Amino acid sequence: MTPLEGLVGRRVLIATDESFVALYLSMSLPQWGLEVVGPLRSADAIVPHVDTTRPDLACISINLPGLEPRMAQDMRDRGVACLFFGLPLTGAAWTTALDMRWPFSAFQMAYELSLLMTKPRAG
Repeated sequence: MTPLEGLVGRRVLIATDESFVALYLSMSLPQWGLEVVGPLRSADAIVPHVDTTRPDLACISINLPGLEPRMAQDMRDRGVACLFFGLPLTGAAWTTALDMRWPFSAFQMAYELSLLMTKPRAG
Protein backbone atom coordinates (compact mmCIF):
# COMPACT_ATOMS: atom_id res chain seq x y z
CA MET A 1 0.00 0.00 0.00
CA THR A 2 1.31 3.47 -0.89
CA PRO A 3 1.21 6.26 1.69
CA LEU A 4 -1.56 8.05 -0.20
CA GLU A 5 -3.75 4.93 -0.10
CA GLY A 6 -3.76 5.31 3.68
CA LEU A 7 -5.87 8.46 3.25
CA VAL A 8 -8.87 6.65 1.78
CA GLY A 9 -11.90 7.10 4.03
CA ARG A 10 -10.15 9.56 6.37
CA ARG A 11 -11.83 12.81 7.35
CA VAL A 12 -9.88 16.06 7.02
CA LEU A 13 -10.87 19.42 8.49
CA ILE A 14 -9.87 22.49 6.51
CA ALA A 15 -9.62 25.81 8.31
CA THR A 16 -8.59 28.94 6.41
CA ASP A 17 -9.98 32.42 5.89
CA GLU A 18 -8.80 32.42 2.28
CA SER A 19 -11.75 31.38 0.09
CA PHE A 20 -9.62 30.30 -2.87
CA VAL A 21 -7.43 28.05 -0.71
CA ALA A 22 -10.50 26.53 0.98
CA LEU A 23 -12.06 25.81 -2.41
CA TYR A 24 -8.81 24.44 -3.86
CA LEU A 25 -8.24 22.02 -0.97
CA SER A 26 -11.92 21.05 -0.72
CA MET A 27 -11.98 20.12 -4.39
CA SER A 28 -8.50 18.57 -4.62
CA LEU A 29 -8.07 16.43 -1.50
CA PRO A 30 -11.03 14.09 -2.20
CA GLN A 31 -9.17 12.67 -5.21
CA TRP A 32 -7.03 10.77 -2.68
CA GLY A 33 -10.07 9.43 -0.86
CA LEU A 34 -10.29 12.07 1.84
CA GLU A 35 -13.65 13.31 3.08
CA VAL A 36 -13.46 17.06 3.66
CA VAL A 37 -15.24 18.60 6.65
CA GLY A 38 -15.39 22.36 6.78
CA PRO A 39 -14.00 24.64 5.63
CA LEU A 40 -13.96 26.83 8.71
CA ARG A 41 -13.07 30.51 8.62
CA SER A 42 -12.13 31.21 12.26
CA ALA A 43 -9.95 29.60 14.90
CA ASP A 44 -12.75 29.78 17.48
CA ALA A 45 -14.85 27.36 15.42
CA ILE A 46 -12.19 24.63 15.17
CA VAL A 47 -12.39 22.84 18.54
CA PRO A 48 -16.22 22.67 18.69
CA HIS A 49 -16.29 21.45 15.08
CA VAL A 50 -13.64 18.81 15.79
CA ASP A 51 -15.59 17.61 18.83
CA THR A 52 -18.68 17.21 16.64
CA THR A 53 -17.27 15.85 13.36
CA ARG A 54 -14.30 13.81 14.69
CA PRO A 55 -11.86 14.31 11.78
CA ASP A 56 -8.69 12.23 11.56
CA LEU A 57 -6.66 15.12 10.16
CA ALA A 58 -6.72 18.90 10.08
CA CYS A 59 -5.20 21.44 7.67
CA ILE A 60 -5.13 24.83 9.40
CA SER A 61 -3.89 28.12 7.97
CA ILE A 62 -1.33 29.77 10.23
CA ASN A 63 -2.91 33.10 9.21
CA LEU A 64 -6.35 32.16 10.53
CA PRO A 65 -7.77 34.96 12.73
CA GLY A 66 -7.55 34.09 16.42
CA LEU A 67 -5.18 31.14 15.96
CA GLU A 68 -2.89 30.55 18.94
CA PRO A 69 -0.05 28.06 19.43
CA ARG A 70 -2.14 26.03 21.91
CA MET A 71 -4.21 24.84 18.93
CA ALA A 72 -1.48 22.31 18.09
CA GLN A 73 -1.84 20.74 21.55
CA ASP A 74 -5.66 20.96 21.43
CA MET A 75 -5.61 18.91 18.22
CA ARG A 76 -3.16 16.34 19.63
CA ASP A 77 -5.31 15.99 22.77
CA ARG A 78 -8.27 15.11 20.52
CA GLY A 79 -6.30 12.60 18.46
CA VAL A 80 -6.29 14.77 15.34
CA ALA A 81 -3.11 14.85 13.26
CA CYS A 82 -2.63 18.48 12.31
CA LEU A 83 -0.76 20.25 9.53
CA PHE A 84 -0.44 24.03 9.69
CA PHE A 85 0.12 25.76 6.36
CA GLY A 86 1.12 29.17 5.08
CA LEU A 87 4.00 31.12 6.56
CA PRO A 88 6.73 29.43 8.62
CA LEU A 89 5.81 28.85 12.26
CA THR A 90 8.02 30.81 14.60
CA GLY A 91 8.41 30.92 18.36
CA ALA A 92 8.99 28.31 21.03
CA ALA A 93 5.26 27.61 21.45
CA TRP A 94 5.10 26.18 17.92
CA THR A 95 8.11 23.85 18.17
CA THR A 96 6.04 20.65 18.15
CA ALA A 97 3.73 21.67 15.28
CA LEU A 98 4.21 20.44 11.72
CA ASP A 99 4.03 23.20 9.13
CA MET A 100 4.02 23.44 5.37
CA ARG A 101 5.11 26.64 3.65
CA TRP A 102 3.71 28.27 0.54
CA PRO A 103 3.76 27.46 -2.28
CA PHE A 104 2.53 23.86 -2.26
CA SER A 105 0.32 21.67 -4.39
CA ALA A 106 -2.65 19.59 -3.30
CA PHE A 107 -0.52 16.50 -3.96
CA GLN A 108 2.16 17.78 -1.56
CA MET A 109 -0.52 18.48 1.05
CA ALA A 110 -2.00 14.99 0.63
CA TYR A 111 1.44 13.40 0.87
CA GLU A 112 2.27 15.26 4.09
CA LEU A 113 -1.11 14.26 5.52
CA SER A 114 -0.43 10.64 4.63
CA LEU A 115 2.86 10.80 6.54
CA LEU A 116 1.01 12.21 9.56
CA MET A 117 -1.27 9.16 9.50
CA THR A 118 1.74 6.90 10.10
CA LYS A 119 2.79 8.74 13.28
CA PRO A 120 1.37 7.78 16.68
CA ARG A 121 -1.32 10.16 17.95
CA ALA A 122 -2.96 10.85 21.28
CA GLY A 123 -6.47 9.63 21.49
